[in-house]
Amino acid sequence: MNRLSYFFWFFSLVCFSSALSAQTRIITTIPILSTLATEIGGSYVEVKMLSNASTDPHHFHLSPQQLQELLAADIVITSQEMAQHLPINPQNILSIGSSLQDKYIVPKHPLHHLMHHASKDTHSHHHHCSCGHHHAHDLASLNAITHEWLSFDALEILSSILTQELILRDAAHQDFYQEMYQAMIHRLHELKKVFLNKELKKKSLFYHNDFWLIEKELHQSFGPVLFTCDGSTLLPEMRATLEKDSSSYTALFIDQNLAQEQVQKLRLFIQCPIKTIDTLGAGPYLSVSEWLEQNLSMIYAE
Repeated sequence: MNRLSYFFWFFSLVCFSSALSAQTRIITTIPILSTLATEIGGSYVEVKMLSNASTDPHHFHLSPQQLQELLAADIVITSQEMAQHLPINPQNILSIGSSLQDKYIVPKHPLHHLMHHASKDTHSHHHHCSCGHHHAHDLASLNAITHEWLSFDALEILSSILTQELILRDAAHQDFYQEMYQAMIHRLHELKKVFLNKELKKKSLFYHNDFWLIEKELHQSFGPVLFTCDGSTLLPEMRATLEKDSSSYTALFIDQNLAQEQVQKLRLFIQCPIKTIDTLGAGPYLSVSEWLEQNLSMIYAE
């Protein structure tokens, strides 16, 4: 290699290394939030995820290496329940559905207002049982831990906040971030139009109420919920329904990462088929709208 070739090789390597170091470092706690961050940030962000497809986010423990990555991150995107267990106090956390103290970023942002307003409106969340009557579940009394990211509105607001944060840290690529954000919002709006008020063929059963927000947004009731939100207690009114006839439902949808021993227990008293649904967005997906479409298509196909 002559000197000139070596110089160009060395210069290209330096430029490439500089570009990598200039990336905004984002840590997420569940797969779908990584998809969202990559969808908006593209090659200008470096996204790492703390959990994986088989991780139960309710029983997650940080390794020493993950703690160091958290401390070095520019932005941390997490769900509310996992944010409360992060053993650090950064000012760069975006917590979806957050009702945390002021030490976290955006606790009084419209995202918090949205989730608080939705939870008040949905404290009496109605589900149809096979008898045709409504049964109300008071989410507050169930000590509900909900999957706040399963929502058109919440994803739209979170992506807006993330776009603002990326522009603050990397104004040179403002146009790119805004273009990616607008494209995401367009896809979400178009998808919502497809499913809004769409007729369900038949009710299904759900392990717990992952979809309570998106049901409200689509003006739907997908079907009864069996357990409290943490999956620990079978709801009393559902025990009678299942003993009467669980085969009247098309399917029972469970979380993809539900432990196999729990699935085996369900098979002892559930007569309808048991199907897994990707509530965490394990993917792989190219966009959050693709993930939502896959989940909703499964429900509406039944």
